[in-house]
Amino acid sequence: MKKSTPIRVAAILAICLLLWAGNARARTLRDPEWIHPKATTLSLPLGLSGPFVKLDDDSLLCADAGLSLLSKDDGKTWSKLAKLNDGSKPGTARFGQLVRAKDGTIIFAYHDQDTYKAVWDKKARQYTSDTRQDIWTMRSLDGGKT
Repeated sequence: MKKSTPIRVAAILAICLLLWAGNARARTLRDPEWIHPKATTLSLPLGLSGPFVKLDDDSLLCADAGLSLLSKDDGKTWSKLAKLNDGSKPGTARFGQLVRAKDGTIIFAYHDQDTYKAVWDKKARQYTSDTRQDIWTMRSLDGGKT
């Protein structure tokens, strides 16, 4: 048996996170009771929808529209922290999940919108082998700065 490489482990983690996130969103639509009673609603700028993680200094980190954003006032104002990708690959990070590990490492797993291609075979009633959706992960060891 081959040893797992960090990239394989990260890819498996990314897929699990995305599946979990989709299931959590589906539960939200069916059963609003899962929200903790102490949860509060943030007033967010139009279009900013997360995902979010809380950092050690209680600031909020958000990944949105290819940028990491930081709020030090519970989401009232946001400043650009860094671009999530400064090259042509792996592509545009649009939808994903942020996870903050116990050691402070931040992991972002996301769909690459630039490579998305869905081809539906009406006769077979399934997606064809040309269908593609790349999932990538990236990590930050410095609170989202890089």
